[in-house]
Amino acid sequence: MKKIKDIRVKVTYNVGLGDLEVDDDVFKQLNEIFDNDIELNVTDMVYSQAIEWLKENIRQRDCYDTQFNITDLNGKCD
Repeated sequence: MKKIKDIRVKVTYNVGLGDLEVDDDVFKQLNEIFDNDIELNVTDMVYSQAIEWLKENIRQRDCYDTQFNITDLNGKCD
């Protein structure tokens, strides 16, 4: 048996949502993000309304096609 002191994992998954209502400003931001293939950072203030809406409406239980990428495994010990 081995113990790992520290591990970092990037988790990527897809979520399908439907039959939702959004206000005009959120829709405009979501559309701009989609049209320009923008990858959002949660601290991005330009699209703050869209980010808040996404955070409120996406749940991990809705995910599919989950992928894991180990980004750091330094500091492992026996």
